[in-house]
Amino acid sequence: MNARMLLAGLQASGPLPARSRSPVAVLVVDDNYAKRLALRSVLLPLGFAIVEADSGLAALRCVMAQNFAVILLDVRMPIMDGFETAALIRRRQQAEMTPIIFVTANVTDELEHLDRYAQGAVDFMFAPVSPHELRAKVSVFVNLFWRAEELAERAREVEATVAQLRLLTDAAPIGIFQTDAENRYVYTNPRWSEITGLSHSEVAGQDWDCMFGEQQRADLIAELLDSAARETEFFHRLEIRPPRGPVRIVVVTSKPISDGADGITGWVGTLADVTAEARAEAAMSHARTELEQRNAELAATARRDPLTGLSNRRALQEDLERLELRVFRHGQRYCIALIDLDHFRSFNDTYGHQAGDDGLRAVADHLRSSIRSGDVLYRYGGESFLCLFADQSRAQATATLGRMRTGVANLAIPHSSNPEGVLTVSAGLAVLDPGHSRSVARVIKEADEALLLAKKLGRDRVEQLGGGAPALGPEAA
Repeated sequence: MNARMLLAGLQASGPLPARSRSPVAVLVVDDNYAKRLALRSVLLPLGFAIVEADSGLAALRCVMAQNFAVILLDVRMPIMDGFETAALIRRRQQAEMTPIIFVTANVTDELEHLDRYAQGAVDFMFAPVSPHELRAKVSVFVNLFWRAEELAERAREVEATVAQLRLLTDAAPIGIFQTDAENRYVYTNPRWSEITGLSHSEVAGQDWDCMFGEQQRADLIAELLDSAARETEFFHRLEIRPPRGPVRIVVVTSKPISDGADGITGWVGTLADVTAEARAEAAMSHARTELEQRNAELAATARRDPLTGLSNRRALQEDLERLELRVFRHGQRYCIALIDLDHFRSFNDTYGHQAGDDGLRAVADHLRSSIRSGDVLYRYGGESFLCLFADQSRAQATATLGRMRTGVANLAIPHSSNPEGVLTVSAGLAVLDPGHSRSVARVIKEADEALLLAKKLGRDRVEQLGGGAPALGPEAA
C-alpha cells in the first residue's frame, strides 16, 4: 500500500462531524507507521477511538484487552501475516463476529489465499484507499455495532427485571382457596381477593369458575374432570377480568382432597398473579426477536459491498463452497467471468475518487441489470467484478458478456485516457464443467488469464482461453 497516496486522499477530503455517542474502538493493524497514520487520519473525524497495533502479536494483545467494532488488518506483515492473525482473532469468543477488513496493495495475494478468505474477512480494500469508501465501510459496521450493543443492553435490563419479579413472586404471599365436593368456594384468603377483585362473601357458595368467561370455563372443566379422574394436580395459566381493576394473568394450581373412602371431598389450591412476569417475558421475547433480526442484518451486511450494493468476496467464498457441491455432486454447469474497468486508475487520477465511486456504481447497476435472476454478480476487488452464470453454455455466457460490454460503453461515461473516449470494460470467461476435474479456484484463474489476454489485445473486449467462441470487441459490434 502507498501511504503517500493515502495521505494525499486525506488532504482532499474534509472532516466529518463527530457522533454524539460514546466513541467505539476501531483497531488498525499494520507494521508500517505511515500507513497506520494515514488510516487514523481518515477515521478520527468520525469520532472513533483508534487503537493501533504494529504486528499480528500486538493485535492479539489488543483483542484480548478490549472489544472492537471493526478491525482494519494489513495482509502483508512479517512473522505473522494478516490471514494468520485473523484466524487467531476468531478463536476469541468475544471477537468471533467482529468485522475484519483486509487492507492490501496486491490482488494476487488474495487469489492465492482464496481458501483462507473464510478465516475472518468481511471485505478487502486495495491501495490507494479511498477515504470516502473507507469511512463508508467502517461506519456501516460501527452503526451495527452500536445497535447490537443497545439491544443487548435492553435484553440484559429485561432479564434483570424478570429475575427480580420471579424472586418477589416466590417470596410474596399467594392466593389460597378451598372448595367442597361440589367445587363451590368454602374459603378464600385476602390475597386471593386482591388478585380476583372478589371478596370472600361474594364467592362463598359459588362455583369455583365463576370468575372466568364461558369459553375459559368450558376448557377448564374438561381439564378439571381429567385431573379429578386421575387424582392429579390441576395447573392452568389464564386471563381473568376482575369486576374492579385491570385484566390479570394468573396461574391456578389445585389438587383434589380425598378421604380414601367416599372419593373426592373437595379441592385446595393457589392463585398466583403473574401479570408483570408475563409482560416482562413478552418484552424479553420481543427484544430477543429484534436482536436476532439485527444480527441477521449484520450477517447480511457482512456479505454486501457498501459502495455498489453487490455481494462481496466474503459472500463469494461462502457461495463457491456450495457451488462446488452443485457442480461435482449434482452435475450443474457454471460459467465464471471476471470483468474489469479499463484504465480505471487513470480515470480516478483524472476525475477524482468521487467520480470513480459514481462510475463503479453505474457500471455495477448496468451489469446487475444484464444478468438473469439465477446468476450472481460480486464485487471482486477495486474495479473488478466476478459473475457466476448458472446453467449457461459458453456461447450463451459469451453473448451475455458481449451485451454487458456494449452496454457499459453505451453509458457514455467520459474517460479521456481511454482510446474509446468513454469508460469501458474487458472480460475473461472460463467454464466450470462437471465433466472436468478442475477446481473452482483453477477456473477463476483461467478467467483471470483470459481477462489479462483481453487487456493485452487492446481492452474493451471479451476473451476466453482454448477453442471457444470468437472474442467480442469493438470490431465485432
